[in-house]
Amino acid sequence: MPFNLFEFTITHEGFVAKPYIDPLVAKDAYGWNKSLPLTEDKFNITGKEFGYPDLDNIHKFTIGYGQLCRYVEFPAECDKDMARGWLEKALNEKRIEVMKKLINDGKLYKIDSRHTDILTAIAYQIGVAGLLKFKKALSLLSAGQITGAKLEFLNSNWARQTPRRANELVNYIT
Repeated sequence: MPFNLFEFTITHEGFVAKPYIDPLVAKDAYGWNKSLPLTEDKFNITGKEFGYPDLDNIHKFTIGYGQLCRYVEFPAECDKDMARGWLEKALNEKRIEVMKKLINDGKLYKIDSRHTDILTAIAYQIGVAGLLKFKKALSLLSAGQITGAKLEFLNSNWARQTPRRANELVNYIT
């Protein structure tokens, strides 16, 4: 069965109607893990109201299917159709960003088009900068050394932290 980036992301991100602080990001950034109450019609708070650091500067609120609330005033709640629209746009932008970075970042990775969406899924989860840290895996993938690339992806903190997701993605690399 071919890889479907959109459906894979929906499955692994899950849907959340109201903005929340990603507990892993918040814990990593500040060592705390709390949800913030939202009482306004629009989601436009910094966190200072609740005694937290200026969260507006780190942009780590999430809504819908793992969509970061950045630079846009998200509603205090969304439905699945709205979230699917945001996700489609975000994945298209992420795919373009991934390909530009792989081509223009000082090293030309010759990535097979069938792997583009898999790399985009990784970048959606850990960011393009996180994806680019897989230098050896990307080099092996670029050279057509699939088995070696898969092993490099799986021998990482990312794979240890999200093993089900990592294994499923790596199994699509053929």
